[in-house]
Amino acid sequence: MASAIFAVIMLVVFAFVLNLPLFALMAIFVLGISSYVLMGIVNTPPITLSDEGITLQPFVGGERQIAWHEIETVAPYPLLPQPNQEVLKQAMIGRNNYQAAEGILLVVPSLPFPYRIAGALAGEKGAPIIALTNRTHTDYETLVTRIHRNAPHAIREDTPLED
Repeated sequence: MASAIFAVIMLVVFAFVLNLPLFALMAIFVLGISSYVLMGIVNTPPITLSDEGITLQPFVGGERQIAWHEIETVAPYPLLPQPNQEVLKQAMIGRNNYQAAEGILLVVPSLPFPYRIAGALAGEKGAPIIALTNRTHTDYETLVTRIHRNAPHAIREDTPLED
């Protein structure tokens, strides 16, 4: 991300020094693309559950502990592909072996700024989020069950969670 910010700054400098407005447009493009890269880095971090809460092990930065009471909302994760969008995947692994993508997102206000970008792109109005999906987390059903048990105060009514 630091290299993307450096690239944006250099493109703006070149735009003014060389009097080429296209470089300024390229800076906006690089900044826009960087937000999706950042979302990919922070969106579905590896996690560990405990009785106290969730421990994030993000790809960038150190571990971060989230207590159960810090979770503000548990909602369906909207950025997963629908089964009709994965026809090729279904054909490659076989329709009987195919498992549709499932996921939830957790809104945690205490998370730092990069998680807010993920929240903005997921439609949560810039609230900091992490996502848990059956594609990125092993034993997804157990994770969802434990979150349901430990954070019932946060579950949105449209969230498909198992008891």
